[in-house]
Amino acid sequence: MTELRNLVRRLLSLPDGTVRPANQPAPTGREPFVAVQRLHTDPVGAETITFDGEGEKETIHSSYLSTVSINAFGTEAYELLLKMRSALASSAGIAGMKAIGGGIVSTGQVIDLTGIVGAGYEERARVELQISHTHAVVTDQLRTDEITVSANTDIGISRSVDIIPMEST
Repeated sequence: MTELRNLVRRLLSLPDGTVRPANQPAPTGREPFVAVQRLHTDPVGAETITFDGEGEKETIHSSYLSTVSINAFGTEAYELLLKMRSALASSAGIAGMKAIGGGIVSTGQVIDLTGIVGAGYEERARVELQISHTHAVVTDQLRTDEITVSANTDIGISRSVDIIPMEST
């Protein structure tokens, strides 16, 4: 989520610290800020596994579809999210999403949530994005140089065989 927040900040040309995780204390007042929150993530399809025998590594690739809520607060919050929606569709937005391993699947409508909060008026807006992304996990998968296979029957016969891969002989 940090990479997505940084992309949103760059696309909107906002200063550092103005695009933050949701559910954190935030400044109040008219200066705009944006909060980004992942609502849920669903797996898409089955994992794929690749094996690098030379490097003795296994890589598991997983694909996901996440729903992300982006809320803007402060002066012209609604217009800020309209701008972000367009910026994500730009070449820079598409390249930025690709650089962080994701892509925009759909962008919802910008909803104006402006109203009276406490004793004051607050401009606020929200939009939800569906983002596809992949993750890769690399694990050690050590080569087997030799293995012994043993078999036993219920009538007392037993047999063991040593298996040595061809490249080890």
